[in-house]
Amino acid sequence: MWLAQADNQVDLVIVDIFLKAGSGLGVLRSASALAAHYKLVVLTNYATTDMKRKCLELGADAVFDKSNDIETLIDYCDQLARGELETSVQAVP
Repeated sequence: MWLAQADNQVDLVIVDIFLKAGSGLGVLRSASALAAHYKLVVLTNYATTDMKRKCLELGADAVFDKSNDIETLIDYCDQLARGELETSVQAVP
């Protein structure tokens, strides 16, 4: 996995649930098991309450709906860039 390579340092990972190969849930499982320090965010069209709960259980810091939460995601990224997100912020209704 790209994230597991020491040379690949990031502050934010944004993943979708439905991927061309595999599932974003698998990415969440793998990424949250790493000892890296980054925010792990889901951006999806399938942001049901159950899916949001599952993503958060798998280590996502936040879940955003592509249809309704783009501005909220941008605000989240802006806060992250300013260093204002020390604790998990969860976008859940």
